[in-house]
Amino acid sequence: MYEERSEERRQAAIRSIEEKGVKVVENEMEPTHHRVLENVDAGLEESIKCGAALPKRILIDSSHAEALENVRSNPATYSNKKDSITINPRSMFFQAGMMRSKARAERLRDIRRFSTDSIMHTIRHELSHCAHWHHDQTSYLLNDFDKLSEKELAIVEVSNYAGENPPEFIAEVRAAFLDGKEFSDDIMEMYDHYSGGLKR
Repeated sequence: MYEERSEERRQAAIRSIEEKGVKVVENEMEPTHHRVLENVDAGLEESIKCGAALPKRILIDSSHAEALENVRSNPATYSNKKDSITINPRSMFFQAGMMRSKARAERLRDIRRFSTDSIMHTIRHELSHCAHWHHDQTSYLLNDFDKLSEKELAIVEVSNYAGENPPEFIAEVRAAFLDGKEFSDDIMEMYDHYSGGLKR
């Protein structure tokens, strides 16, 4: 059942996010459901507890996904140049106040796109990019794995997305850590190497 958007809860979530030093910038034409903002706020709170850096801004805007021509399938992205996370409220993941997020996360985990089935996965993944960038920009900018066998291991043990490149590997592994998942020693060695020693 769809839960009506609560303006009071929306404003409370925005205040809570901004009290953490993160500016919320919304597109006035597509105000975000309070559950999406509460999900973002919970992810920021988790990052603070881990001692990780936070982005400067949370942008609520689907125009980035429109430019990539994948509005429905691209829920969020981190920009190291702007130090911001853009949330796409029109994505399948965030539509209707995250009503279908659990089912969508389970589906993405089942097809090995995500490393977890948590509704927190998307925000944890993007906040992990932010943490990685602030911790070690050199390793964040790596475009490929040192060995093909590492790419294959990332795909087999973590997710297909983790096999795309080292920054996606780090974001997928760290999102899984935050969900309580553990990995083999080989994955842990790769994580330490490609993250520049980023703490979990």
